[in-house]
This record gives sequence, C-alpha cells and structure tokens, in this order.
Amino acid sequence: MTVRTGQDFVVDPAVPGSCALEPIVDGDVPEVLRRSAFAVQDALEWDKYTGPPRTDGCDTIRPRFHARLVEAVGRMEVQVRILLVPAGGAIEPWHGDEFIATQETVRRLASGWTERIREVWSGKHALVTTDPGCARRRFSVSVNVVWLFTDPLGDADLTVRVHSGGGLFDRADSDDLFMTTDAETAAHEFGHWIGLLDEYREVDSGFFQWMNSDIRDAAVDLGIVEDECPGRRVSESPNIMNGRGSEVEPGHYVPFAEWLSGATCCSFEVEGGHARVGGGGVDSSRAIAVTAVLAAPALVAQVYILDAWLD
Repeated sequence: MTVRTGQDFVVDPAVPGSCALEPIVDGDVPEVLRRSAFAVQDALEWDKYTGPPRTDGCDTIRPRFHARLVEAVGRMEVQVRILLVPAGGAIEPWHGDEFIATQETVRRLASGWTERIREVWSGKHALVTTDPGCARRRFSVSVNVVWLFTDPLGDADLTVRVHSGGGLFDRADSDDLFMTTDAETAAHEFGHWIGLLDEYREVDSGFFQWMNSDIRDAAVDLGIVEDECPGRRVSESPNIMNGRGSEVEPGHYVPFAEWLSGATCCSFEVEGGHARVGGGGVDSSRAIAVTAVLAAPALVAQVYILDAWLD
C-alpha cells in the first residue's frame, strides 16, 4: 500500500506496484517500510527493474535496468548491468575467425562503448509529474553501463556475447556484439536494453538486410524486397533507434517514466513528449522513402544494380 500527497509512502514489498491510497496511522506500519514522498529510492539503493513487454509483431522486448532516484539533486540515475561473455569466432561459422576475445581486450573496447552511450542517452529529456494528487516535480536522467565478467550475486540485467568479428556480414544485436562493433551501434543496442524496439524497415532478403536504412527503404518501396515487419513503427525523423542519426526522442525515455511512476505511485511523463514507444503503425515512412528515391536517382540505380547482381 502507498500514501502520497505529502504524506509518507508505505510500500508493500509483497505487492509490487501496489499504490492503494490508505492513510498511515503512526504505529500501524513497520518503520522499515516507510519512505519519504518521492525519495522512494535511497541514494545508495538501486532497484532492479523489469518492465512490461513491447512487441512490433517481429520482436518482443522488455526494459531491464537498475534505477534509483536522487531527490536532493532532482535526478533519476539509470544503470544497465551487462554480463559480457567473450566468445570465440562469430555467430555463424563463415563469419570472422576463431580468435578468442580476452577480457582485457573487451574491457578496452567496452570503455569506448560506455562513453558514447552516456553522451547519446544522458540528459536529453526530463520526467515530470502529471498526477494532480502529487506535487509538481521534474527529474533529469543520467545513464551508465556497468560491464561484468562474473555475476555471482545475479546483479546483471542482461547477458551479451562478444565475438571476435571481422566477417563481412557481422551484425550486432541486443544479445551479440562484435570486436568490430562501433560505439554508435552500441548506443543503439542500449536502446534495446532499456526496452525500445527498432524503428527502421526490416527486410530478410539476402544482401539487402545488411544495407543502410535508405537502401532498405528504397528496396521496399520499389517492390524489390518485402517489409518483414509491417506493424513496426518506423520513425519519421533521424534518431538513434532507426539508424539515421543519434538523436534521442522524448518517446525513448518512456521506460524511465514508467519506472518512476511505479516507484513513486505518481504518474510521470516525458516533458514535451508522448507515451508512444514501439509497435503500432508507421510514421510516414513510405512518404519518406519515396521522397528519398525521387530526390536521389543514384540511390535507385544503386538498389537496382544490387538486385541484379544478387540475381
């Protein structure tokens, strides 16, 4: 049970997310369950969070991260704790070589990934209360990644394999990174780790699946390949989740707002944003792709040449 609006919160650990409004009577509730309003997470206490699943008809993903609220400075802190498993070779036998990625090598590589992830994801938007029963509050967000090589306490949010790479068709995903994975790709995968779906066209037709978003979109619109995920939300503007840029849109912070709402029992939203993340339609993607094709005849020629070469 929980009490808000200036009174103490009482959180029943046996009922996660329980936000029933009941008055506190001194002595009725063990002190260990009391937490001051909004400061639900002590500055030294992290909450391991697994959020609701999201799907676009092709992929299903859940937010998985650690979070805490530092009310004194108006900040929500997010950590994604990744258990890295150095793996020999690559996912498929014809990719890469049999080099065994050592922990030290992976550590050096991961430090570059971390720097870019922080740069892309921290401080882009604020979370604000929308609940009339709660005081008006505003929190910034900082993110970090903690890379683990052992996990005896089960602290990891996810396990990610790191492969030697070097193959022509190495393609990272939320479960597999390569020694050749650049920092921008790692920042994109971070979006998956916090529960975001891809926002680009997905094709599963030979060489085109390895092409950039412009070529994939043009191939779909020219009828050369099929869109494998027609229910996926394809975002209109360049951003980190569609591979056209590094911008973080307000909707990409929704998993953070969900955690904060559940932790405080007050409704939070992304300031200046919307609550839509993942599946549920296409945002003018066809118009974008057609415009790109008409504006760039060389791209059309490139697509047809690739198609002819593959045939």
